[in-house]
Amino acid sequence: MKVDGSPISDRMPTTSNSPVSAVGRVLRGALQWWLRSQLDHLDSLHIDIHGSNRQIFSGQIPQVVLTAENATYRGIALHWVRATAHQIHLQIGDILRGHPLVLSETISACMQVQLTEADLNTSLDSGSHSQATTAPSLLAAALFEVLQTWWQSTSNATTRQRLHAAIALFGTSPSPETFPRTHIQLQPNGLIWEIANSQGRCCRLQTQLQATTPSQLRLAHPRIQIDPPSPWLPLEEYSWDLGTDVAIEELTLDTGRLAGSAQLLVRPATSLTGAETT
Repeated sequence: MKVDGSPISDRMPTTSNSPVSAVGRVLRGALQWWLRSQLDHLDSLHIDIHGSNRQIFSGQIPQVVLTAENATYRGIALHWVRATAHQIHLQIGDILRGHPLVLSETISACMQVQLTEADLNTSLDSGSHSQATTAPSLLAAALFEVLQTWWQSTSNATTRQRLHAAIALFGTSPSPETFPRTHIQLQPNGLIWEIANSQGRCCRLQTQLQATTPSQLRLAHPRIQIDPPSPWLPLEEYSWDLGTDVAIEELTLDTGRLAGSAQLLVRPATSLTGAETT
């Protein structure tokens, strides 16, 4: 993992052994350690801590910006991520004495994310190709759960039969050993998810992706096709509830690309280590 150095915006120059510089190094080390503990993979990271000498030394940090490239979280590949947090209050004295860095107040952060079509397909394959995991990726498991929910809730016999055939492509349950070949195409009006097994059976799911409320992500106007060119069958819309700590501000789909931004709440239970990392 490569971790780039990060500048500390300051009104006055400081020497490398000044107290403020020492605090900046500890903060960067704490953030680096926390991100490493949360992510499966990270190619590059830039940490930018903004504030005057007085603000940083008093523990009143006006702004911290984290920018990461080619990161992976729970099997989800992210091409580019930027998180900006404001008004962070820290106990600097405790940090300098070697105590763990613990957030005492909830922090509001703005998250910007970009994913490519290749990222999504890597995310789908991560469960079946990773030697470090015995479960499918978060994305693959979520899509499998959607198919099961549709199958359980539909009353149309034909649609239920088609959904049963789609679920059967995964075997008894989604696992690295049984997970079929899958592929996602990103388009301006939505996405197409294709599933195929080694016996030549194929399923295609086409849907729009919308942020209907700040905390809900919806599969709108979905339809399914088993063994093309059989007819498309309409499905009920499906929504993921992301919880009250997430508020989606923007979601954009384009050919081969997905971008979005959201406000996140980071709760005080989040704990970071005050130790410097290399």
